[in-house]
Amino acid sequence: MIDTYGYILLNVAFPIAISVLAVGLVLWLPFSRFTVPKPKFELATFIFVFGLLGAVVGIVTGASREPVIGFVLPALLTLITGFLTSAYTSHKGLAELRPVVPYCLIALLFLSASFSFIGSKIRTHAENSEFNLDRWKDALRFERIELELEKAQKFKAAGIPLPSASPIVPSTVLPSSIKPPR
Repeated sequence: MIDTYGYILLNVAFPIAISVLAVGLVLWLPFSRFTVPKPKFELATFIFVFGLLGAVVGIVTGASREPVIGFVLPALLTLITGFLTSAYTSHKGLAELRPVVPYCLIALLFLSASFSFIGSKIRTHAENSEFNLDRWKDALRFERIELELEKAQKFKAAGIPLPSASPIVPSTVLPSSIKPPR
């Protein structure tokens, strides 16, 4: 159990925290230098929040085995258009966020794209772990051996002859392009 939490901490939480901080700082520096008048420091939180949202959405999308991109992409586009619409069309409310909006969107899109690859790597690593391989071997053994033995015992107990196995085709019947196993 502790191994799982350590894995999550090492492969999910730390990369997200470091990436969000790095991208947020990289985007905050030009924003704070080139925006006139000087922006409030509180606007930087929007860059970090959108970066965090992008990283979490990306890692969940990448780690999922389901085709969630058909749901995630429209949701992200709706969020972006809603944020842009309310920031650029309202006279009050989000109007003061106009200078930071492009930086927020860059952080969201960059981190969601990059963390989708990290999420798929985490999924691949988890699927190829010893734990999952042992589970799949056990399931295959149950399906191929134990169920067949149980079926044979039930046929024998009922006095029914076992169904015949598929006949082996002699190698002389195979076309010349197909080589028999050695």
